Amino acid sequence: MLFDPPIQYLLWFNVLIFLLLALLHLYWAAGGTWAFDAVLPRDEGGRRLLNPRRIDSFIVGTALLSMGAYLSVWGANVSIDLGPALAWFWDNAVWGMVVVFLLRAVGEFRYLGFFKRFRESRFAWWDSCLYSPLCLWLGGSILGLIYLR
Repeated sequence: MLFDPPIQYLLWFNVLIFLLLALLHLYWAAGGTWAFDAVLPRDEGGRRLLNPRRIDSFIVGTALLSMGAYLSVWGANVSIDLGPALAWFWDNAVWGMVVVFLLRAVGEFRYLGFFKRFRESRFAWWDSCLYSPLCLWLGGSILGLIYLR
């Protein structure tokens, strides 16, 4: 079943977001540094809480690209016979996307998410203005697409 045009726009907008995020992570995996420092949370002393390696960025970039590709196939209503195991995996991966993005938006109540307590860093500002709202958007809109399917 194809989605109505407004829903198609929503789906393809999400695909574009996943593609851009994937490209950014793959850029970092290739050694790029633009915006890298702004996406890493820091504690009160200014120390990074995460120190991702290039392979970590590659894995995240590949996962984001896979999510975008899956939504593309889903939105285009292409029927691909994956077999029962892969079909089960991808059906549950969509729910996994919802859970991961909504949990990321909520955060861990100290350094990231809408309910963080420490708000005095560059990351905290970007997290409040962009990262958490984007995660809420992705989680909520994919949940909506699941129910409209």
